Amino acid sequence: MKIINGIIVIIIITTVSLTSCKKLDRFPETSFSDANFWNTETDLIDAANRMYQQLDANWIDNRADDAVNQSGPNSISNGNITVPNTSADWSDRYDEIFTANNILEKAGRAKISQDIINRYYGEARFFRAYAYLSLVQKYGDVPLVLHTLDINSPELTMPRTPRETVMEAIYADLDSAASWLPTRAALPAAQYGRVTKSAAWALKARAGLYEGTWLKFRNEAGWQQHLQIAVEAAKCNGARSHALSGLWRFISTCRRRTG
Repeated sequence: MKIINGIIVIIIITTVSLTSCKKLDRFPETSFSDANFWNTETDLIDAANRMYQQLDANWIDNRADDAVNQSGPNSISNGNITVPNTSADWSDRYDEIFTANNILEKAGRAKISQDIINRYYGEARFFRAYAYLSLVQKYGDVPLVLHTLDINSPELTMPRTPRETVMEAIYADLDSAASWLPTRAALPAAQYGRVTKSAAWALKARAGLYEGTWLKFRNEAGWQQHLQIAVEAAKCNGARSHALSGLWRFISTCRRRTG
């Protein structure tokens, strides 16, 4: 009888153990693998949201006279600044570029219409262009990486790409973004604040104006082309603002000065 009772206990313990294992074999709710992601529009929205989270403010005024150090010269002003080995101005931008490249490579797996996929391709290319424009403004020539890298990628030691090539990539990204992103009027109310077609044209106008003036006031060739790109982008954006008028006046003045 004791032997039979022992066998029954063993059977019960084994059954409970197997049942418990099945209950523990659950899909993790706090992490995703690529195999279980990139399937729905919600997945693409969640992936794109990371780019908004990474977005760095562009506060130029913190280097202007209205934010000057009142206690006296700082280490930059007095020439004692030590150049750091790393900077978030560089590394954070490439984190953003990685996120955009990852979306561009994987969003096509989603089982949804191509138009919806293209919309998030557009967001990724907008943010990649934004990151590269920030890099060009601070560093000039920078490595142009248009796909994701791993620890064995030879591009990890690639030289810097000429700024003109990087600017061409920025314009190409923004052209694609503008063709794929929705207009402001077509943006659902729940998605207010996401980038739109006009945002892509506006950023392209800003990029062209920056690069054109940078070249112009260093007496380098090609500035007219970039300023014309800025004008055309502003026209596409439907801009009839003081900013566009000011841009036209600036270009007219430059042309008169150069004969």
